[in-house]
Amino acid sequence: MNKELNDRIFYLFVMSTIRIESIYDVALSKLLIDEIDELTLSSPSEDVQNLLGVKQNIDIHEVNITDIDQKVGIQLQGNKNSVKNLERIIVDKLPYVVVHQMSVQKDAIFLATIERVTRKNLVFLDLGETKGILFGLRDQNYRQGNTIVVQVKELPTEPDKLPVCSEQINLSGSYVILERARESNFVRVSRKINGPQRELLHEIGKRVKPDRFGIIMRTSAADAREDVISEEVVNLLEKWESIMAEKKESDNKQVSSGDTIVEISFNKSTKDFLDKIRENLGVQIPSYHSLRSYSMATSYALEFGKYFATPENIEEMSEKLYSMIFKKDYRVNNSTKIHLQQISGIIEEEGLGKITEVSDGEFKFVQTVDKYLAEKDISNYVLFEDDFIEVYMKQGSWTVYYKYFGSDKELIGQRVRIISPLDLIFRGRFRAVDLGVDIYLPAEEGASVDVIKEESMEELVSQGVYSATTAEKISDIVTEVTRKLENSEFPILI
Repeated sequence: MNKELNDRIFYLFVMSTIRIESIYDVALSKLLIDEIDELTLSSPSEDVQNLLGVKQNIDIHEVNITDIDQKVGIQLQGNKNSVKNLERIIVDKLPYVVVHQMSVQKDAIFLATIERVTRKNLVFLDLGETKGILFGLRDQNYRQGNTIVVQVKELPTEPDKLPVCSEQINLSGSYVILERARESNFVRVSRKINGPQRELLHEIGKRVKPDRFGIIMRTSAADAREDVISEEVVNLLEKWESIMAEKKESDNKQVSSGDTIVEISFNKSTKDFLDKIRENLGVQIPSYHSLRSYSMATSYALEFGKYFATPENIEEMSEKLYSMIFKKDYRVNNSTKIHLQQISGIIEEEGLGKITEVSDGEFKFVQTVDKYLAEKDISNYVLFEDDFIEVYMKQGSWTVYYKYFGSDKELIGQRVRIISPLDLIFRGRFRAVDLGVDIYLPAEEGASVDVIKEESMEELVSQGVYSATTAEKISDIVTEVTRKLENSEFPILI
C-alpha cells in the first residue's frame, strides 16, 4: 500500500468532525476536505457554507481550530490522537509551518503543593514535573506545604514565565461543562442557542446540575436528549470524585491531561499558499490572509471590500491597504521591534532601532549600542557603548542581516539569522520564528564563515516541529548565505 493511500485511511479512522473558527477557515476547510474522507465541519462559517457548499450543523467535534494571538497561526485543541493527526496533515501540506509543542497542556488538572505565598497573595506551586502560579484570593488561607487541586488556565508565552493556574475547575464533556469553584451554582446556555430551545436547555440544566457545581450547556447540547446529557453529568461528577479521592493519597502530580493543544505558526509563505486556495474558489483580493491578520482595521476593510471585489479592482484594493500600512506604521525614523518566536513557543522581543530606509518591502535600521544593549546582545560579538548595528530585513525574507560597527565606524563583523519568512504585524512591528541557525563572518583578516545551529534539524524533523521540506530549504539558505558572505555580497536577504 503506498504512503499517500495509507495516510488517507489512517486519517479517516482517527478523525471525523472539526470546528474551525479562524480567519483562515475557508482555505483550511478546503485543504482538509480534500485530505480527509467523510470529514464533517461543525458550525461552519457563512463563507465556508457559501464557497464550499458545506451545510450548517452543530455536531460534536474532536478538534477545535482557532487563531492564535495576532492571527500569526492556529491552535489545535481536542483529543490527542485527532490533534496529532490533524497536525500531521497541516505540516505535510502547508509550506514552512512550525509546530510549537507545549510541555504542559491547557486545562490539565494537578494535585499541587504550595511552595510559597507572597505578600500580594501570589501562590507558587509545585506541579510535579513543572511549576505553576496561582493568583490567590485575599480571604483564602494558603499555607506552605498544603495540597490543592488546580487547573492550568494560561500557558507561558514569555521567557521565565510559569503556567497560570486556578482553583476553578472546569470538567468538559461533549454536551456540558461542569464548573467547580467556591461559588459555582449556576446554569448557562451557549450564546449560539436562541429561542425556545435555549429556555428548554436552561430547564434541563437545572434538573441535572449537581449541588455546588455550575453547569454550562454547550452548543452541541441543542439536539441531545435529556437522559444523554444527564448520563454525561454523572460521568463528569465521578471524574471529580476520583480526583478528590486521589488528593487524600498523593500530591504533586497530574490527574487529568485536559485537551491536547498544539500551536502552529504560519508565515508569509504559508499565507500566500492559503491565498491561492481561496483564489481557486472565486475572486480573491491579493495578500488576503496577510492583510486580514495584520490588524482589526485591515481585517474589517477586507471583509467589507470583498462584497465589492471584481477581477478589475482587486489589485488596487490590496495596493491601497498596503500603502496605508506603510505610510502609517513603517515610516522612516519610526522605532520598531521584531517578535521572534522560539521553537519552544516562547516569544522574545528584540528592538531594531529606527527605520532609515524603506523600499519595496525592504527595510534598513540603525541602532546605537547603549549600556543595556551591550550587556543583552546575544550575538557572538563583544559590543561596547556607542558601537552601532545596521539591520536589514524584507517582508517574506528567510533572513535578518546584521552589520556590526565600532564607534570608529570600523566593521566588527556580519551576522545572518535564519528565520521563517518575515511577516508584518500590527503597529509597525515584525514577526518570525527563529529557526535556531546563525551565520557569522568576523571582519578580521583571514576569518571564515561560522555556521551555528542550536539544534539538529534532523531531530526537529523527527519530532514533528517542521517538515523535511522545511529542513531542506533551511540547508539551501545556509549554503546561499555562506556563498554571499564569502563573495562580499550584501545585504543578504533571501
